[in-house]
Amino acid sequence: MDMPVIRRRIDYASYFHGDEGLLEIQADSGKGSLLIVGDSYTNCIDYLFANQYRHVYVIDPRYYTETIDSFMQDHEVDDAVMIMGSNTVVSDKTAAFLKSEKS
Repeated sequence: MDMPVIRRRIDYASYFHGDEGLLEIQADSGKGSLLIVGDSYTNCIDYLFANQYRHVYVIDPRYYTETIDSFMQDHEVDDAVMIMGSNTVVSDKTAAFLKSEKS
């Protein structure tokens, strides 16, 4: 085995995914769709939900540029969950994402 590869730093993004504004996971099994609003804390569990749902959307409000209203208008979502660290919950970007376009 190539030793430089073994010694190279490997972070969680190597095993799961990096921080993206929108990630879509489609599965052959499961029913319905799920929206996960989260930050990097959800990276390790996003794919676990794919066992239960046919379509999983993962939005990280730190990198997603639209609002939740615009997302919901364009996507059919059956269930939603927010999973994030306390610093992300109270951030301006999360507040802007959750702000209703009607207000």
